[in-house]
Amino acid sequence: MERIYIQAKVREGRVPLPSKIFQGFGSMTDSHIQFAFNAVLMIYYNQLLGVSGTAVSLALAAALVIDAISDPLVGAFSDRLDSRFGRRHLLMYLSALPLGIMMFLLFSPPAFLSESQLIGWLFFSVVGLRLAFTLFHVPWVAFGMELVSDYDERTEIPGWRLVSGWLGGVAFSFGMYTFVFGASEGFPQGQLNPNSYSDFAVITGLLVTLWCFLTAHLTRKEIPYLARPAEPTNFSLMVMSKQIWSVFLNPYYRKLVIALLFLAIVSSFGGFFDALMNTFFWGLAGEDLRWFSLAIFGAAFGIFLAVRLSRHYQKQHIIVAALLVNMVLAIAKVSLRFLDWVPENGDPMLIWVLTIQEVLHVAVITMPMTLFGSMLADLSDDQEQRSGERQEGVLASITSFAMKLTSSVGLIAGGLMLDYFIEMPAGAAKAGIAIESDVLFRLAISDGIISSLLLLIPISILATYKMSRNDIEEIQTHNRDKRRIIQEDV
Repeated sequence: MERIYIQAKVREGRVPLPSKIFQGFGSMTDSHIQFAFNAVLMIYYNQLLGVSGTAVSLALAAALVIDAISDPLVGAFSDRLDSRFGRRHLLMYLSALPLGIMMFLLFSPPAFLSESQLIGWLFFSVVGLRLAFTLFHVPWVAFGMELVSDYDERTEIPGWRLVSGWLGGVAFSFGMYTFVFGASEGFPQGQLNPNSYSDFAVITGLLVTLWCFLTAHLTRKEIPYLARPAEPTNFSLMVMSKQIWSVFLNPYYRKLVIALLFLAIVSSFGGFFDALMNTFFWGLAGEDLRWFSLAIFGAAFGIFLAVRLSRHYQKQHIIVAALLVNMVLAIAKVSLRFLDWVPENGDPMLIWVLTIQEVLHVAVITMPMTLFGSMLADLSDDQEQRSGERQEGVLASITSFAMKLTSSVGLIAGGLMLDYFIEMPAGAAKAGIAIESDVLFRLAISDGIISSLLLLIPISILATYKMSRNDIEEIQTHNRDKRRIIQEDV
């Protein structure tokens, strides 16, 4: 049964640039969370608080199981919501404060907790953080998908999200490594200073709340252009479950979901080791890591290439090529060190070699990040043709879930490898124990070789994805001919 939708205004022309930029502000929330999980969480809990990598992994795994249910449910609820703030903005407003509070708690455990109590604190903090992030991220991504219907302009929306995310993320990481995790007496590598994490908790908690509120408030003028249900909405669990299931019956969606999830898992698995590699294998301090902020130029170039190339080539083909290049770069980074073709630790040239590699890596990984969002928006048209409903929220839920996989599953797999393959001793940094060379070798193999070769999984899946520009244009024409969206009297 097709639903009837109401919108107060009909858009003429392109989406205003300020709206694209303000919508992108929400990505800074995600960039701060990713920094917290990928750059410092394992160092904090494993090396400074002495919790084993396996215990941290199991706590995150349990939290992920609970959280996995929330994403599609929030998406389905958002699709059917009718409020004076539209289908998306009310949930974005409501998520802002809880998200900041849970981020603060994650890095503020009481000093008297035992290891088992620390694991419990980590578990409940991550569950609360993930649920609050779901309430924000799913409607936020769905809102971005609704803004544009043009095939090419759709690529610009995730592009602007990435621009905002990278600008905010670079400024954030530069500030953290300079002012919070900077070198001090007794801690030349500031990320190993346990006293720095209380400031980190406060600053990060305030910022994620701020960005949630700003992206919702500054884009509220776009609400009249968005469709909302004209009929009374049934929010029963059974109805929403059927809505979710109808999306998974879409063969294009299933293939894109599997590819995106594998890519998220592989990326998070490799990203898990980055903080440990930079600290122990490459011997970098916070002042050195600040130079990785130059990777923003790689991000800008990657976004530019994604937007330009998608006008001439199929989006999935561009992603496959970018992932292949990224795999080669990652393997070469570690292999050249083994061949003694990379400067030794402490050599001023080393940081520049690693920074250049990071710029190239970010350039090629930004292209898939841009194009996946565009492809999900394309799928919303295909799903409307199949079901008669606009289901951007459910479609967006996979993006939210993938982002959480980026932070969680990589930590889960990485934590197990850290204990049982790499065999890095927990609490070594706190106790001042030097890491043995064979441990560092296994760490480098895990980061540079194993995680890179796993990229072949999403590459092989995307190589069989067939939806093209012509397919989308035909679907949009079909939808326009039968769509029942009426303009509301204003």
